[in-house]
Order: sequence, then C-alpha cells, then structure tokens
Amino acid sequence: MISIVSDNIVLKSHCSLLAADSFFKYLKNRSAFRSLLSYNECHLKYYAPTGCIDCTSGESNNKDFRFGLGFQSNLLRTKEWLYGFADLSYRNVFSSGFFHGGIAGYDNSFSSSTNGLDGIIGFGLKLKLFEDIFILPELGYNTFFGSVNFKTTHLIRGETSKYSYSQANANPIAKLHLTIRF
Repeated sequence: MISIVSDNIVLKSHCSLLAADSFFKYLKNRSAFRSLLSYNECHLKYYAPTGCIDCTSGESNNKDFRFGLGFQSNLLRTKEWLYGFADLSYRNVFSSGFFHGGIAGYDNSFSSSTNGLDGIIGFGLKLKLFEDIFILPELGYNTFFGSVNFKTTHLIRGETSKYSYSQANANPIAKLHLTIRF
C-alpha cells in the first residue's frame, strides 16, 4: 500500500503482480532474441482533502497485459557488458471505476479499454553478480500507439457517453532485469 498526500489530493494505491513478468533471451554470438510476457493489476483510490471545493474523489481498477518480441546486440566486439536493444509489444490496458465531487457535481462510473503497440529502444549493461546470475539495468525510450474506447455513465441520471480516440505517448524508461543463465 502506497499513500501520498499533497495540497490537492490524497492518493492510496495497492498494486500486485498477479502473474510474474517473464523475460526470456536466447543469445547467439553477439546477438540475442528477446521475448516478454506480463500481466499485472493495480487498485487506486484517491480522496479530496478536507476543505477542497473543486476536488474529486474516486477509485479505479487497472489491468495491464503485454506480449512482445525484441532483438539485442552487443555493441563492443570483444566485450559483452554493453548492448543495444529494441522491443515491440502488443499491449492491452483495461480500467474501470468511479469518480465524484467537484464544482461540476461529478458522480460517474467509467470503463476504458486501450489496445496498441508498445516499442522500446535503448541501451543496457550486463553486470555479473554470481557465476550464472546477472543484473541488467536498461535505459531507453518508450513509444506507444493505440486506440482507446472510453465509456462513462452518470450514476444518478443514467446518461451514458462513449468516446473513441487514438493515443500516442513517448517517454524515457528505466528497467532492471535479474537474469539467470542456464
């Protein structure tokens, strides 16, 4: 459980990894093929602080599924500790929940489904911990392109609105893999 308090919101989050992320790499000479599979769920609650007239409160449940393939290559001819990589994944995110409050008088439920492609390009280091156990810190740039279907329903009036739109994001990313060689 994580709690954050600021001037505008009180946030409580509980995220759990229901199925462990799996990362598989097959190395041949200076190149490697990578694959990944992950699924996780997160429950988020946020509250308006006392005395805030235009703040909203609510909660959401979020599910995130990814499946991807990638390529990796050592950048140094005789050393294998520095590599470049590129990954491409299918990603599905489903969210549902409610929010209420504010001057506008929100009292809505919502659901959102996002499908798209997630691409990462970057560099990594292979650091040896033990004979066959390595830690791989990676830095890169993540881009996402997808379609979003959003539905909201006013809980008192019963009015429903549906929206569909495209979404594109680009962000720096840092990952840390613990790898066992066998």
